[in-house]
Amino acid sequence: MNETTANPNSIDPFLYYILFDLAVISFIVVVYVFIKVIFKVLSKNQKSYSQYHS
Repeated sequence: MNETTANPNSIDPFLYYILFDLAVISFIVVVYVFIKVIFKVLSKNQKSYSQYHS
């Protein structure tokens, strides 16, 4: 095993971990924003719903 063949093998998993972390973080951010938007829409709908009923 030369260092030239060992180096890419040691670097690749590190890059995969970084990409995986970025994917997880971006997924969590997207889900968080999606949930916030849904709650905004739901609260707007509930307000208009209560206005029509009162």
